[in-house]
Amino acid sequence: MNNYFTIHHQVRFLKGSLKGFRFETAFSRFKKTLELVFEKEENRKILLFQARSDAALFVQESSLPSLHNAATFFQELDGKYLIDAELSEFDRVVTFSFEQEFRLIFFVFGPKANAFLFKGDDIIDQFRNDSVPITSDYLKKGTHQEVVLKQSVREKILCREPRFPRHLIPMLQESFSSQLNDDANLIALVDQWVLQLLNNPSFRRLDDGGLCLLSDSIISTKSDKIFEDPNTLIRDVWIQREIKDQFKVKIKSLVDQLQVSLRRYEKILELLEDEVVSEERIKKYETTGHILMTYSNLGHVEQDRVLVENIFSPGTDILIPIKKELSISENAQLYYEKAKGTRKTMVANKDRIREIKKKMAQLMTLSLSLDHVEGPKSLEKWFKDHKNSYNSLVHIQSNTTAQARPWRSLSIQGFEVWIGKSAAGNDELLNHAHKEDIWFHARHVSGSHVLVRMNKKSDYPSSDIVEMVASWAAWYSKAKTSALAPVIYTKRKYVRKPKGSAPGLAKVDKERVILVKPSKPESLNED
Repeated sequence: MNNYFTIHHQVRFLKGSLKGFRFETAFSRFKKTLELVFEKEENRKILLFQARSDAALFVQESSLPSLHNAATFFQELDGKYLIDAELSEFDRVVTFSFEQEFRLIFFVFGPKANAFLFKGDDIIDQFRNDSVPITSDYLKKGTHQEVVLKQSVREKILCREPRFPRHLIPMLQESFSSQLNDDANLIALVDQWVLQLLNNPSFRRLDDGGLCLLSDSIISTKSDKIFEDPNTLIRDVWIQREIKDQFKVKIKSLVDQLQVSLRRYEKILELLEDEVVSEERIKKYETTGHILMTYSNLGHVEQDRVLVENIFSPGTDILIPIKKELSISENAQLYYEKAKGTRKTMVANKDRIREIKKKMAQLMTLSLSLDHVEGPKSLEKWFKDHKNSYNSLVHIQSNTTAQARPWRSLSIQGFEVWIGKSAAGNDELLNHAHKEDIWFHARHVSGSHVLVRMNKKSDYPSSDIVEMVASWAAWYSKAKTSALAPVIYTKRKYVRKPKGSAPGLAKVDKERVILVKPSKPESLNED
């Protein structure tokens, strides 16, 4: 797009297209892209210059876009008429000459791609400040065109004609391999090609999206389209390149989104697997319950643990933690409930793990399917075919993320209890609670929200459950080291989240208060 011979014809086109036009303004809305506005009577044309290694320079008729937040350049040229446009003989340096000895010089190649405003021999403004500064002395150097001993055909061609389009050399080597091995034939062929490039170009866009000025009799690569002038060709190739670049950005964005979602699921899976408990743990709870039931005739015990013979290992004793306020049979029932709750949690977690692994496999399949997407139309079809699965796996994350549960889950006498793990987890806990659930929180100190799930029942649990759960709420708060701590509790429907409040903050109506000793729920099931 920016080889010397293409620019040679483009400059001739621009000179004729912009003759008699005056410079109005220059602005940049996008990185490394400069737009220059020229006007003549009621006619406006915009010259677009993209200062990249594959620089583009073409003119188009267009309405003036919004210049909000756009940087402007070359104010000294405002109102000046364009006098001439020419291309340097040795390189891709385009000079626009204006009134009063102003020159706007475009360097249309490599890392030096830039636009400079000269007044005489002095640079007074430039487009890219990060580009390599170039003085007017640079314009005076010449070229060497003798073929000397070189190692490759490519080097010989470029030695004969340094301006020759590099991207065409491999195609010419393929078609003229035998002739190019002889230096005399190589010189004749290169001179012949240069004459056609200068005097009889064919403005072709090739199948691969590149442009070519040599006819198909020299380079037989199939033309995707043939144009009447260089400006239309350059503009079309530039547009196609932009579409291709946008397509690459979209593909990368999709791949990144899928990878982010996959990492999320991996984290969720890790959390769930950490919560999985073994059959041995369940069996231990059941066995402990059986042992206690054997000694139910002991009645109440004044200590928080009891030493009895292990009926499953005759001749050995076992020390079992109990709640001294309950009877032995009631403590046995607690262990049975722990076993039941733990098994329920284990089954639920295993189901969630299977579901997460299924989603992860679907994500990897989606990601691999993008390897077969080759262009915008193919991408459009991909979206149509995978819309539902993509949305469910990438955009709609809330239900799946909730499976990681930002709260601890326990059970007590058949009731499920939630304890928030963080301020954000406290908010999530509230969002997932039913209005009849019972909410607990240590009074006047920060701490976890604690919830007793009531299964939509409108009553309160028994007083011993309320007291026990309140002690957990005190433990998971700043009051955990207190001898006694006040804990408020109420129905979830009387707890509200103020708009715009910090995570974890809640307002409570119709609260009740209970004074309890903080205790950790280590003797109950925690999945």
